[in-house]
Amino acid sequence: MWVVPLDNGKFKFTERYKGNLTGKTKYVSVTLTSKSKQAEKKAISILNNKIEEKENRTTIKDLRFHDVLRRVV
Repeated sequence: MWVVPLDNGKFKFTERYKGNLTGKTKYVSVTLTSKSKQAEKKAISILNNKIEEKENRTTIKDLRFHDVLRRVV
């Protein structure tokens, strides 16, 4: 996870992960008003929940044919 300060005084926490179905690198982010340890822990929790949600709702319909074929072969 990395933090980027924004022009409005807030902080953008970003996490990178690899998608289960496609294997592509994806990103999720959340913007909070502080960069304290408490805010970092909250950001980690929020980002992990976002990643879990995205991975659980991805279905085979979202894949292209050659991606499915690669998984099977």
